[in-house]
This record gives sequence, C-alpha cells and structure tokens, in this order.
Amino acid sequence: MQKELAMNETISFNEDHTRVNLIVSKEFYEADNILLILRSYSEKYFLTAQPVGNNSVEIVIQAKDKQAINDRVPYDFINDLTDMQLKIDLQKEFSSIRNKIIDYTFSVVG
Repeated sequence: MQKELAMNETISFNEDHTRVNLIVSKEFYEADNILLILRSYSEKYFLTAQPVGNNSVEIVIQAKDKQAINDRVPYDFINDLTDMQLKIDLQKEFSSIRNKIIDYTFSVVG
C-alpha cells in the first residue's frame, strides 16, 4: 500500500506491515532534524535513512519485535519531523531577538 502526501512525499508498507518506507523532502526537512527524530524512534524500531536523488530522503522503519506497525506510525513520524523543523526555523529566525532580550535582562543597570 502506497500513499502520496504533500511535496512528493510517500508512505508505503510492506505486505505484512512490519516495514514502512517513507520518502521525505530534503528541501523541507534538514538532515539534523531527520536524525533527531530517527533517534527518538530507535528504541522501538530499526531505522535507516539514505538520500534518494538530490531532493529526497528515504526513511525505513522496521519493527524490532516483528509485529505489524500501526498505520499511524509513519504519520506520527512525519508530524514529529514537521514540528521539529518548525521549531528549528523559528529558532533561526528569532534567536537574535531572544539573545538581545536576554542580554538586556541580565545587563548591569547603573
């Protein structure tokens, strides 16, 4: 079963649902973000990530216990990727303002 998502992303399960292949965009998700989210899923799943062409990454999620993977897992994974990428982007955009506020807050008044 294969489903297409936004930005040419796909989710496909193998026949017995013990393995999921995700194709996600390298243009949207940074490598560090992907690695961070992979780490958060590593206790329960075997995971791999490798580039596919110039614009995509294939992520393979495989159940360690050889049980079927719930249909929600790949969607939760993509939601986690998106959530973390938004946090990263906001931090980049507003970190200088945050630093100025902190510097001003802890500056010596006098």
